[in-house]
Amino acid sequence: IVQGVVDLAVISGSEGIIADYKTGKFSNPQALQKYKEQLNIYVKAMEKSFNIKIKGTIIIGIEQGELFYI
Repeated sequence: IVQGVVDLAVISGSEGIIADYKTGKFSNPQALQKYKEQLNIYVKAMEKSFNIKIKGTIIIGIEQGELFYI
């Protein structure tokens, strides 16, 4: 069982994107890989639940002020 909450989903028609907000510094490859796995779970859940295609995922680093396109 996996539990989580999508921070932001933008859906237009039958497509969408998912954004996830993160605090702290996490730009090392291991942390980004962990978050990539989390976003992949969100993608599968959103696509199945809403019958849409997720075209992209973004991590928003709040403290760093950076976007990471995953």
